[in-house]
Amino acid sequence: MATVTQPEQYPRPGIAGARDIVGFALQWAPFDSGDEYILPQFGIVPQTFYRRLAEILRDSHTRLDHSVRETLTALCRDKIFDHRPDPADAR
Repeated sequence: MATVTQPEQYPRPGIAGARDIVGFALQWAPFDSGDEYILPQFGIVPQTFYRRLAEILRDSHTRLDHSVRETLTALCRDKIFDHRPDPADAR
């Protein structure tokens, strides 16, 4: 009898789970760095990473200490703002 595997057991390459994203953010948050490792590790650019992290943090099912959630939310806000294109550059 063949066993059917569930898709979530074998995520596609470059698709990280919420734990991986939160873990990475927690590891690097105290240093305000680590962005150079996001693309090789997760296969996405930093702005996308921080948008996904922000979505994870907004999810009420994500179990995190309130202070950790606030710290990571502030990090997302700062990083997403930092990666916005400057309107002056468009001229």
